Amino acid sequence: MLDLIPDMFPGTLAAVELKFLEPACGSGNFLVEVLRRKLEPIRFSGLADPELYEHWLVRATASVYGVDICEENVFQTRQRLLEALHWHYFNDADACVPTPGFASGAKAVLETNILHADMLARAVRPEVVEYRPGQNGTFTREWSLLNDSTAPEVPPSLFDQVDELKRDAVPIHYSWLAAYPGPTRPADRAASRAKVA
Repeated sequence: MLDLIPDMFPGTLAAVELKFLEPACGSGNFLVEVLRRKLEPIRFSGLADPELYEHWLVRATASVYGVDICEENVFQTRQRLLEALHWHYFNDADACVPTPGFASGAKAVLETNILHADMLARAVRPEVVEYRPGQNGTFTREWSLLNDSTAPEVPPSLFDQVDELKRDAVPIHYSWLAAYPGPTRPADRAASRAKVA
């Protein structure tokens, strides 16, 4: 089915951050294939810097969203996406070992973007995180409510801002994402630098 929309996967780094949402993701069959295609243009040989490589891999993962009513499906989807990410890493950059910060950062991203919720229940609007990439391996995160675009009164946007805007005050390095699950504050300057493993 994904082959029917080849323009969504042009094979360039520019397409890595296109957002995908699966509102009933099941165990992740579509999302795993979407992530695999998004990872394809990210090659260690083209980037040559382990931190830059890991940042691009996390960027690709951070633009994949899924929701399912079954908690077991959510767990399986997260696990399968992590496996696809690690499979790409080990098969592409086999001379490099992923940093602990990469593994924890990717897991933190999937915990915010693959959610246990019922998209058919209009009273429930799950909160997701939009990851905006910055320099030196950082992201600025912004929390939003997932929009039900099938509702006629809803504007055509995937994300709606929460009542009080939640956003990182300081960009956060991908290796610190698990350590800072909520928005960073101005005092959190260390979060913008790479964690020393």
